[in-house]
Amino acid sequence: MKFIRGDTQSFKFKITKQGGNNVDEKDIKTLILTCRKYNLKSSPVVFNKNKEDFTFKDDYWHSEFKPEDTRELDYGIYNFDIECTLTDGTVKTLKSQFEITDEDTIYEGN
Repeated sequence: MKFIRGDTQSFKFKITKQGGNNVDEKDIKTLILTCRKYNLKSSPVVFNKNKEDFTFKDDYWHSEFKPEDTRELDYGIYNFDIECTLTDGTVKTLKSQFEITDEDTIYEGN
């Protein structure tokens, strides 16, 4: 995923149980997204999201990176994971990354 710093970027993903069935709202105990500049635990967390920042629709979990999440970040690649703890104690983690770029539009005046 590649988008401009400070823009809104929507994304979606699926979580499946063993056997291939989709995980839905009733199956989730916790859902946490953690974003870091580098793919290392020692890298500072730049932002987090929790279960309330996600919605479930049509077998997918949906969320977005909001302007305030990325407005102050340096250009470059960021790593994030989404850790999901199911009500039965199973933990599933999805890893991904995005790239923050600059924009070409220059505003003059107001």
